[in-house]
Amino acid sequence: MGLALFFSLGAMLSFGIANAVIKTVAERCGAVISIIFRNIIIIILLGAALLVIAPKMHSPTWAQLFWAIALPIGGYFGLLFLLLGLEREKVGIVIPLSSFRIVIGALVGLLFLGEVVTEMKIISVALVFAGVVLASIDIQALRSGLSLGKGVMFGLLAGTFWGVFMTFFGFPSAVFGALLYALIIEVVTLVAAIAHAYGMYGRTLFSYTRSVFASLDRRSLIMLGISGVLGASATFFFNLALETGEYSLTSAVAGSSVVVSVITGAFLYGERLTLQQYAAIALVTTGILVPLSAFAL
Repeated sequence: MGLALFFSLGAMLSFGIANAVIKTVAERCGAVISIIFRNIIIIILLGAALLVIAPKMHSPTWAQLFWAIALPIGGYFGLLFLLLGLEREKVGIVIPLSSFRIVIGALVGLLFLGEVVTEMKIISVALVFAGVVLASIDIQALRSGLSLGKGVMFGLLAGTFWGVFMTFFGFPSAVFGALLYALIIEVVTLVAAIAHAYGMYGRTLFSYTRSVFASLDRRSLIMLGISGVLGASATFFFNLALETGEYSLTSAVAGSSVVVSVITGAFLYGERLTLQQYAAIALVTTGILVPLSAFAL
């Protein structure tokens, strides 16, 4: 459990900061184009790392190769459904629903992947999930009422796709190695984003992306670089954590990156933290410290 927690913390910090700083780029480029730019950087970095660190991998079967490619496609649909949900519903409703992936990931690990259930894991996952929801939710938005429209359903679908498909990343990661499979994930994600963008812009995609990139100012380029570097480390750490077999703990801790994003947003963009967000940070910290306490006893 110690290694799983360490790697999950690396994924949490990397995902959280990367998702916060990419906001600057997304505001200028749009979500899909930002993913393309970010993933190009990630692929270059992971590819360079592979030249230095030789991957330890087993010879994959055709079935293993198929799932290694299919799982990241499912993960991309999680992102797609999140964006579709945000087009139709308030952020304070959709994001908490998409964070349901923490529970889905934990259930997949406990029910289908043979993970051992302990009281400590249940308490840890529950505390972290409660903290993520509290950090993400907009109380004022909820006061206006929650209707089961398309926005709400897309939010739930995003959490479901991420919870199911990302949890299974551990299997191909064990075959290809965490670093090589991190590269495969990001390549598949880039291809999916390009296909999505081509459907939006057609044959003008290349010229459009080139003009958008040329319009980025220095701050946007710096934020894009940071997001690319941390995005690469996030996928790598997440795969390493899953390889330990601690699926529920990995899903909970890595999924709490939304709290890191809240703190990063307050630091970078001058967004003041509310009492509700401080309480959320305390819950997530407690949930992470619960499994750590086992090593101190």
